[in-house]
Amino acid sequence: MASPKFISFCFLVLFVSSYGITCCLSDIRHPKEHAAALFVFGDSLFDVGNNNYSNTTADNQANYSPYEKTNYGRFSDGRVIPDFIGKYAKLPLSPPYLFPGFQGYVHGVIFASAGAGPLVETHQGVVCFSLTENSSVFTAEKYVDMVVGNLTTVIKGIHKKGGRKFGVLNQSVLGCIPLVKAPVNGSEGSCVEEASALAKLHNSVLSVELEKRDYSFGGKRTVKDYELCENPRDYVFFDSIHPTERVDQIISQLIMWSGNQRITGPYNLKTLFEE
Repeated sequence: MASPKFISFCFLVLFVSSYGITCCLSDIRHPKEHAAALFVFGDSLFDVGNNNYSNTTADNQANYSPYEKTNYGRFSDGRVIPDFIGKYAKLPLSPPYLFPGFQGYVHGVIFASAGAGPLVETHQGVVCFSLTENSSVFTAEKYVDMVVGNLTTVIKGIHKKGGRKFGVLNQSVLGCIPLVKAPVNGSEGSCVEEASALAKLHNSVLSVELEKRDYSFGGKRTVKDYELCENPRDYVFFDSIHPTERVDQIISQLIMWSGNQRITGPYNLKTLFEE
């Protein structure tokens, strides 16, 4: 069985600020009815339109068919995870950081940008490594250590700036994502075990590192031809890598927002916002 040579990690971080962010807002004060703000970092899974206003490639934008009809730059058929989390937290809809003229950071903002990653080299292109044992680039273990090391460094940096509550989304079962599975086993074939094992390793290492710090975590154009489904809500994926709005809602509500400790631990996002 053939195996894909390379795969890259997604970078997903939620940051909940529960203090008055007045130090850089002049006379603006945190409204009493909103005790928290939501700041989101990540890639295209969390992007709410930042790349509509950035000088990037078309592959990292979602302002054309089939994305542009209802979602304003989101890689989905509708809302994405930060939209739902903000709704459950009773916060206004968080805009993209690059939205022209936006300065109202009291309730938070979305920094997530398609193509972003946890490694410095990501801005130069996709950082790759071989899934084979004879890799001359990085072994899976070394690559995971690099990714997790950078993630925890960023989180510590935000913590020094005053951030106190964090939610980090685990890697999904990478080998079952259509972008990974289809080229190897076809759309009806089995998942790619090497990729899924890599995601499992990442989640295990990240969990250990975050527990040390008492943190809580819990249409790509490589496919040129496509047929848009009439009812995206009936499907898991909207394109070859991004979930549909319905799946994002389920992940947001049942796992991230209100999941029990067996699923989302040691705290879910509802607890982080309310305590």
